[in-house]
Amino acid sequence: MTIFLQVVETTCPVTDRTPAWLVPARNIVPDNYALYCQGLDEIPKDIPENATKVKISGNPLTRIKRNDFKYLSSCTYLGLAFNEIQIIEIGSFNGLSSLQELYLHDNKMMNLEPGLFLGLSSLSLLALQDNRIETLQLGTFEGLSNLDHSVSFVANKLTGLEEGVFQELTSLMRGLLLGENEIQRLEPGMFRGLNSLIELTLHDNKIQVLKPQTFSELSSLSEVLRLNGNPLSDIQPGAFNGLSSLRKLHLHYTKLSVLKQASFQGLTSLTNLYIYGCPLTEVSPGMFQELKSLNVLSIHRNQITTLSSGSFSGLKALQYLYLAFNEMKEVSSGQFGELQSLKLLDMRGNQIRNLSPGSFSGLKAIEKVKLENNSLGHFPWTAFSTKDYNSGHPVSLQISISDNPLVCDISTCWMEQGEEDGWLTWLDGDDFAPECINYKSHWNDITLPCDGISEFYITLPKFKRTRYSIQKVIFDSPENSILSHKIEYIFETFKII
Repeated sequence: MTIFLQVVETTCPVTDRTPAWLVPARNIVPDNYALYCQGLDEIPKDIPENATKVKISGNPLTRIKRNDFKYLSSCTYLGLAFNEIQIIEIGSFNGLSSLQELYLHDNKMMNLEPGLFLGLSSLSLLALQDNRIETLQLGTFEGLSNLDHSVSFVANKLTGLEEGVFQELTSLMRGLLLGENEIQRLEPGMFRGLNSLIELTLHDNKIQVLKPQTFSELSSLSEVLRLNGNPLSDIQPGAFNGLSSLRKLHLHYTKLSVLKQASFQGLTSLTNLYIYGCPLTEVSPGMFQELKSLNVLSIHRNQITTLSSGSFSGLKALQYLYLAFNEMKEVSSGQFGELQSLKLLDMRGNQIRNLSPGSFSGLKAIEKVKLENNSLGHFPWTAFSTKDYNSGHPVSLQISISDNPLVCDISTCWMEQGEEDGWLTWLDGDDFAPECINYKSHWNDITLPCDGISEFYITLPKFKRTRYSIQKVIFDSPENSILSHKIEYIFETFKII
């Protein structure tokens, strides 16, 4: 028999703590759904026994007592969030043999007694975030044999985790969320038993060191490991051993200033690595050597001053590299030479004054280079090599160079202004249509055969529009010198001397 419970939601008090889903909107609730938010200080005694969903939220309720729900054997959903609960007695969940979802978040609990969840063999989801829980004792999760969702302890007061504390959790559990606590140490064996875990979040704690074998028993962890927001300064070799399936690793906003060559040992499936907002000063040769599958590397907003040859060795699958807002002053030849799959290179907001010949050589798949807000006075053709753009590779390269103190000469005018503000497009091929922003009218009808030119500089005076001075024209091979005839013709036409 199905009963219809008409609970007038408009009698629910709305306070600053009332979640959006509790704000009064309708005057009825669905069949078998009991809703209580009327200033209760204890669990109601008249909850219908055949209710399948019970929500008791937004109350000044401070304590859950033994057998408060003993007659609710049909209940599959119990929402006790957004109350003032401090204590849950052992046996409080007696009778809830069908319960699948238990929401205890946004209360004031400080402790979970061992055996608290005994009898909840059908429970698949447990939410405990935004409480004041300080410790997790052995036996806390006894009886939870069917959890297959994430268990959340985010925003509590956890300071440490006992070895094996999660061993009683079901091996079916998919996620463990421990962010925004006060955890100081991670020890090997702490995550024993979590054989199906695919997501682990430990962000915004107080972890300073990652020891070898810390995650060695999490062989199924494949989705994400979040360690960002910790005062983490030391990743010891072997810390990530066992995580051969992991795809995303978050280390941003930590205290990492130096990374050892073996820091990322074992992360053979990693596709995304985030180490931005740290005091990292250098990218040592071979640092990422083992990350054969890496697709995205974000090391922006650090304090990197230079890149060494071999800084990105081994990253043959990398497509997106973010180096923006560091402290680099130049780009040397061949620094990105091994990044043959790279599509986007973001170097905005550095202090780059010089691009050496071959700065971007080897980038055969490159589509966008972002260099806004640097100190570039010239953008020489020799930064790229036409040999990298053979048949089968992209023929269009977008270069963003706005907010640079560029001198308007041929080294900056060999690019055609694109549609997007601040973006310039280099079109590969025999002909270029250089359009200098400050002297656009002079270059509109010029087709300059630049193929084969390795370096070309012409100074354009700011006010004299008919007198130019050629600094140098250099060809990459003698056979290309025949192009000088065409170039001289253009110079003659515009009285370039």
